Amino acid sequence: MKRKQRNTPQRSEILKYLEGNKNHPSAYEVYYAVKKRMPNVSFATVYNNLKKMTDNKEIMEINFGDKKRFDPDTSLHDHFFCVKCSRVFDIPKVMKNVSYKNFKILSHMTYITGVCEDCIKKGG
Repeated sequence: MKRKQRNTPQRSEILKYLEGNKNHPSAYEVYYAVKKRMPNVSFATVYNNLKKMTDNKEIMEINFGDKKRFDPDTSLHDHFFCVKCSRVFDIPKVMKNVSYKNFKILSHMTYITGVCEDCIKKGG
């Protein structure tokens, strides 16, 4: 169930940081960025806001094993995780219009792991 979230100053700063952010930051990265502008903000406040935004489908949570990231782009796309530098990249949807007999698919996300172009150039 989608619940309206209060527009607090902390929430506004989180959204401001995430807007257009293609780096897929972790909760800690969001926290440290927001803390620069709001020194009294707690990690719990940032994390709880990220969780609510994810629940409300305002942002997307991406999980690569123990690495949890956040993506403000909620459009249909997939993600590539570089195992060398830990960066996450947006990639076009790999599987489109997938349907399986006896299942009603509501959404799907493809996570691809490998080595990015920059790391390959560095000898990865």
